[in-house]
Amino acid sequence: EGTFIQFHQNGQIAVRGSYQYDKKVGIWEEFYDVQGVYRVKREIQFAPDAFQKDFKPYIRKEFDRNGDLIYQSPKIPKPKGS
Repeated sequence: EGTFIQFHQNGQIAVRGSYQYDKKVGIWEEFYDVQGVYRVKREIQFAPDAFQKDFKPYIRKEFDRNGDLIYQSPKIPKPKGS
């Protein structure tokens, strides 16, 4: 229950997310293992709460080591005007 954080051996965050009733919920983030650089590798969307049984997790976004977006799920609405 609550926030989960896992670290790389160098002490930087490797994974961050939340649990609710022993289930992953919300957006989980994975981070690159690069000393001195704090960059998101991937965002994974889990159900917004533990009670949604039919929700299938999916990758929301994925970034390269430079922080450039290389994938965005079609499930994420595009901003108006783009």
